[in-house]
Amino acid sequence: PEARRVRRSLSAVINLAKYHEDKLPGYMQFSQETDALLNAKASLEEESERLLSARRQAEQRRAEEEPALQQMEAENEQRQVTVRELFNSHTAILNESHALKAKVQETRDASRGLSFELLNAREEAESLRKQIAPDPRALKDE
Repeated sequence: PEARRVRRSLSAVINLAKYHEDKLPGYMQFSQETDALLNAKASLEEESERLLSARRQAEQRRAEEEPALQQMEAENEQRQVTVRELFNSHTAILNESHALKAKVQETRDASRGLSFELLNAREEAESLRKQIAPDPRALKDE
């Protein structure tokens, strides 16, 4: 072996070792970051799987509850129709009540007017009775 060639080869090996030694902390850092990222990825994948499982269960529960939901919505619609009908009936009864109250008030006013006229008529009749002679023959004699 030639000394120059051996020297060059040894220099290359030494340079390579120094290069590896210089790059080792960076490699270790990247290796640790990679491990941390792989752990985070695994954790996130587990979380994702857990959430997907929970979602599937929720969708299954929703599918199981769908008939009951539809039944409740149908009952709610029927109740809304009933409430509307009762409200309309209440409004009609209320309007009729107001009309009857107005009619009662008119009747009371008319009754008071007639009572007043009756009282006037009685007073006038009493006044006329006083003007009538109790015995017409006694008036002739006078």
